[in-house]
Amino acid sequence: MTDAMGFAVSRPAPGVEVRVRSSQRFHRTTFALFIEQRLAPDLASATALLPRVLRRGTASYPETLDLERAQEELYGASLDAGVVKVGERHLVMLWLTLPAQRYVPEPGLYDRGLALLAEAAARPARDPGGGLRAAYVGQEARELAREIRSLKDHKMGWAQQRCIAVMCAGEPYGVPELGTEEGVAALDAGFLTGYHQDLLARHPLTLYAFGPFDDPDAVAGRLAQVGAELRGGVLVDLPPAATDVPAPAEPRRVEEWEDMAGGWLVLGFRTGVVRADPDYYAMLMLSDLYGGSTHSRLFLKVRERASLAYAAGASYDASKGVMLAVAGVDPARRAQAEEMMLAELADLAAGNIDAGEFAASRATLMRRLKEREDRPGQMIMANLVGRIGGRVDGLEEALARLEAVTPEQVAAAARRVRLDTIYFLGGRGISGS
Repeated sequence: MTDAMGFAVSRPAPGVEVRVRSSQRFHRTTFALFIEQRLAPDLASATALLPRVLRRGTASYPETLDLERAQEELYGASLDAGVVKVGERHLVMLWLTLPAQRYVPEPGLYDRGLALLAEAAARPARDPGGGLRAAYVGQEARELAREIRSLKDHKMGWAQQRCIAVMCAGEPYGVPELGTEEGVAALDAGFLTGYHQDLLARHPLTLYAFGPFDDPDAVAGRLAQVGAELRGGVLVDLPPAATDVPAPAEPRRVEEWEDMAGGWLVLGFRTGVVRADPDYYAMLMLSDLYGGSTHSRLFLKVRERASLAYAAGASYDASKGVMLAVAGVDPARRAQAEEMMLAELADLAAGNIDAGEFAASRATLMRRLKEREDRPGQMIMANLVGRIGGRVDGLEEALARLEAVTPEQVAAAARRVRLDTIYFLGGRGISGS
């Protein structure tokens, strides 16, 4: 079976999925491995820490420098690992990019590359007692804690994260992608070793390959072997994201103050529209019209014309059905900014959509879709997110669906949006505190 994005899909074992796309446009090949976990407060820190430890060393290359040399021997391959939040799923991911086999003189490059990727996933460097290297766990835990602390230095992103935490308190979506400092501090090599074994054995595993393959079926077969070697145990059942959570009758209003200049106002909305919804493309258009581009309402009207914000925009997460509108504001003028931000959304809901702004948003979204085709990593992530969210559309289908969206449908999508949370992060000692 081949999906709408051109990935050949096979399921060689329970909980294992293989997706391969051959494209002759590229000179490098990308292999990726994703392990799915539920997003939960008691697991998030371990899920975030684990890939950082996996990329430090393997059984064959226990020293980080040795692992880097092994990549160089694969004609400059690059191995990386990380974590990503997709709705209410938390995924450990490992990536390997290397030259296409046809451009190197030595055969068996893909086999060697996949062997290294599988070893990084399943056979990390261990101490003599059999646990993950305590030194690596300690070093990476300190680095992860430092990164979590540094999130507060990027005030716009921090305000958005805090708004989500307030808005989705008690929901998995409210759990931060990197976990918490306290959660990281509680981890040790013994716990992380057991967690790694359980995660690999019992959780859904997806393997991707994207590159100029002469024999895509052979690549798929090799990936299936890797998946079978990694899988073991009884597969866990991961619940779907809760996407139908209603907004409260009265929006939550939360203020927090820090030592900083200015302030960040974030409006958190429940849209009721997720990726598989018939209104998905209309909601994409609404998000862009509202705050997704330099021609959007928030940018042109709130920021440029009214000068109520030094930065303004909106984002829509179709994996959860949440939209955030954010503005960097003078705390003394935040009430005016809030009023205008809500008024612009109401104006869109009333159907007051100019033909020029509508055409500009559609052109922007179409351009982004076309540009994605030039980036294998983005194509893999789009396919993964689409599979989890229940909609995988190819380029032509996506463009056609955007072309078919009408201003009336965008207005109808806007009328589905409900304000849930008003969050403000301001500087101490400034007027309005």
